[in-house]
Parts: sequence; structure tokens; C-alpha cells
Amino acid sequence: MANETTVVKEAEVLLSKDDEALLLEIGLRQRAIQADPAHGDDPHLQIEYDSTHMGLIDNIKLLGRRIMTRWNKELYGVICDKKPSGVTETTEDKKVRDDLLKALNLGDAAVITAVVTGLMALGAPAAIAAPVAPFLVRKFIMPARDELCDAWGQAITAY
Repeated sequence: MANETTVVKEAEVLLSKDDEALLLEIGLRQRAIQADPAHGDDPHLQIEYDSTHMGLIDNIKLLGRRIMTRWNKELYGVICDKKPSGVTETTEDKKVRDDLLKALNLGDAAVITAVVTGLMALGAPAAIAAPVAPFLVRKFIMPARDELCDAWGQAITAY
């Protein structure tokens, strides 16, 4: 398993990419992990798009969007205590929620650290957690600090 500090550093680098680039990155990385699961532990995974082997770029972005949506819902369920019916909260869930909510009073880097930690605790591969974290922080978490869970839940539905 990858070191969280390494994943956080990669997530901070990826924060400079726009949303579409992050969705492409997530899709490319997911395709690589499907081909070789060992890639999941590499937060620095570099995949070049190749249309002859990977299909249409829009399909890769769509895959990235599906993967991002999955982890967005997972993290939302933990942070906002909105687990599916019959699923009980774990001690790890409470720790992740408490750590992330404490980090919201800090800057992007602290929030990314908390999000990476949360995603990896939920089982996200390092190669996916690195680009998903800055996307979630920029798109869903930072804009919704004051009413985090209400706004986050609405954003998931709208996205």
C-alpha cells in the first residue's frame, strides 16, 4: 500500500489540473489498474492516452466521472453520516469524518491530506485517490464549507 504522504504530494501536484483533465486522469488510471492491479499502489502513475488501445477520449472521461462519482458518494456517506440503510458506522468512519471536518478550517493542502486519508481508508487505490482528492476538494468540499453536507448531497444529485 502506498504511503499517504506520497499520495498527498501527488494530489497537490494534480490540483493544478482543471476538472476535465482530472476526469481524464482518473479514467486513464482506472484503465491501467484494470489491466494491472499493481498500478493501484502508484500515486505517480503516468498513463499516456492512446486512442488505438484505449478507445474514445470521451469514454475515458466518462469512466473517470463514474469512478469519481463512486468515491464522492463513499466519502460523502462517511463525512455526512449518510450510510446506506443497514450499514453501521465504523470507528474508522468516525475518525475520517472528524479529521476532515477539523481540516476544513485549514487550507487546500490540509483538506487534500484529509481527503486522501479518507479515500485510502475506504479502499481507494493510491493511483485513484491522488486525482480524485483535488477534484473533490475543489468541486464539492471547499465551496460548501458552511453547509457542507447539505450542499454536498445536492451537488452529488446535480452532478
